[in-house]
Amino acid sequence: MVALLVLAAPSAASGAVPRGFVGVMGDGPLFSQEVDLDREVGLMATSGVESLRVAFYWATAQPRRDSPVSFTETDRVVEAAARRRIQVLPVVLWAPPWARVNPGETWSPPAPAAYGRYAAYVAELVARYRKGGSFWRERPALRPVPIRSWQVWNEPNGPRFWTIQPGLAQYAALLRVTRIAIKRADPGAQVVLAGLTDLSWRALRSLYELGVRRDADVVALNPFTALPRNLLKLVRRARAVMDGHGDAAKPLLITELSWPSAKDRVDDPFGYEVTERGQAKRLGQALRMLARKRRSFGIRQVFWYTWLSYDRDPLYSFDWAGVRRFEGTTIATKPAYWALRRTARALAGCGARPLPQRCRR
Repeated sequence: MVALLVLAAPSAASGAVPRGFVGVMGDGPLFSQEVDLDREVGLMATSGVESLRVAFYWATAQPRRDSPVSFTETDRVVEAAARRRIQVLPVVLWAPPWARVNPGETWSPPAPAAYGRYAAYVAELVARYRKGGSFWRERPALRPVPIRSWQVWNEPNGPRFWTIQPGLAQYAALLRVTRIAIKRADPGAQVVLAGLTDLSWRALRSLYELGVRRDADVVALNPFTALPRNLLKLVRRARAVMDGHGDAAKPLLITELSWPSAKDRVDDPFGYEVTERGQAKRLGQALRMLARKRRSFGIRQVFWYTWLSYDRDPLYSFDWAGVRRFEGTTIATKPAYWALRRTARALAGCGARPLPQRCRR
């Protein structure tokens, strides 16, 4: 598969991106019992991936109003990442039925009366995985990789993860309550705004008007678009909003970057589906372009969506977004994996001699 790719890699001299710049999202089949999570995370590390964004689901951790918080699922992924020195960025979402506005809707936002319960759940996570937290104390043989950034929800400006629209005012209220809880649990933790999609700069402007400047330490975008060059337009518009509200120094994350390899495979495409070769080409182009612009736009990290997917759903393009594909009981490597590996390692300076420590995996 390597031979099929015609991708110009960055030179070793361009390996100036900070540690953690290149990341991936982990979701879907990655956490299936049939998948060796530790092996997949190890493969991420050897591929140059240094950050992992993963959903921490409130509904899974606290399905009943009176149930204690379960850390079983979150412990599993934090431990796997720590073994490979990969930094985790949790995005905390999915309210349990007892906390939703509409209990029967999976992605209903939490009811205002439950904002405090969501914030309390996040605070328990922060306390567990922060520096010196209970998770690390329980595993003295595991070298700690504390979690210091927490993303509060995902895409509140769209109906997929926040079904009641418009929802920005309600999200701003949830963010405010949650920020207080996070800072109490770890004063040094950073609060990351939910990833904004579609007309993201307009949503960001509305959130600034709602006062989120004081509540988010980091802004995040999920800039899905047909052409890599349009990424810069979306980031530039968001940065202009930030600068106009006195946040020129605030960092920006690209928390979901993707071109699903779903061209001619789904019934209702979004418009940015590509072939597997097209996916690989765009992945490499976009990472290099964003790395070149990271200083001027204040981009701290970029996360590809996603690491592992099923590649089978004709109704949902993002089921085809992985750089690896889960097929029954086996995992296949797609061309995008090699593009990610080649580009991420080059951006980290892995072609230099002597070999940088971050490349010795």
